[in-house]
Amino acid sequence: VSQDHWLPSLNTRFSIGDLEDGRYIRFAVGRVLSRPNPQFIKPIAELNDDLDEVEVGNPNLDPYLAWQYDLAYEYYFGDTGEGLFSIGVFYKDVENFFEEVSLENQDLSPWGVDDTGTINTYVNGGAGESIGIEASYQTPFTMFDNFMRDFGIVLNYTYVDSERTTFDGEKAPMPGTSEHSANAVFYYVKNAWDARLVYNYRDDYLFNQDDQKYIEGAGRLDFALRFSFLENFVASLDVANITEESEYSYYDDDLARFHKLQLEGRRVALGLSYTFQ
Repeated sequence: VSQDHWLPSLNTRFSIGDLEDGRYIRFAVGRVLSRPNPQFIKPIAELNDDLDEVEVGNPNLDPYLAWQYDLAYEYYFGDTGEGLFSIGVFYKDVENFFEEVSLENQDLSPWGVDDTGTINTYVNGGAGESIGIEASYQTPFTMFDNFMRDFGIVLNYTYVDSERTTFDGEKAPMPGTSEHSANAVFYYVKNAWDARLVYNYRDDYLFNQDDQKYIEGAGRLDFALRFSFLENFVASLDVANITEESEYSYYDDDLARFHKLQLEGRRVALGLSYTFQ
């Protein structure tokens, strides 16, 4: 199978007023591509004679394609422009979603079965689109004259409204896309020390289109510490999921149809690295 795709892109930034004001408008547009998982296109068939069923890949799958547009306002502030406030909108026009389907009453003779049956394979679904808004704010606390000037924060929030059309022509949410997501970072940086407390949150999202499995929204609190010494050594401490949040999954956009409760626990990792020069 031979395919050609033209993937143009443009990224521009315009200053508002004087350059010293630190105010900009950013616009970007681009065509992007993602190829199917090799499992989806493998030229290997698995036959179940008892069920008259064949599972086979589809080498004719088209790649995942999208046009994406971004428009944002950015304001850099502070003595050296280390602070940032930005707000923007985005739009993505997507085509060729990958879907697993079961095609019934199909001719199975190419696989040595003199009968009709079910072919489980992968196909391209319909198109989809998402539109959203994102905002970001970050600043070190350099406005203070005491120890607080070595601390800082980074805040981000994203809202997405998305929908796609399935292979059967039905409307469905985009897999892996939460309507609301946010993260916050509280950090400390001074000399050889770098410490960060990070909280990430996303609400419910569709995990698997094939069986309509959803993941319930949740937040995760993580901590990372780095200490540099003897020029090339870095000691690290990472604590993931400090509050021991679990992952709850369910079916068909209904919390009552329980799928699994996965207890993840807290994970602690110590590290030591050396950089050769």
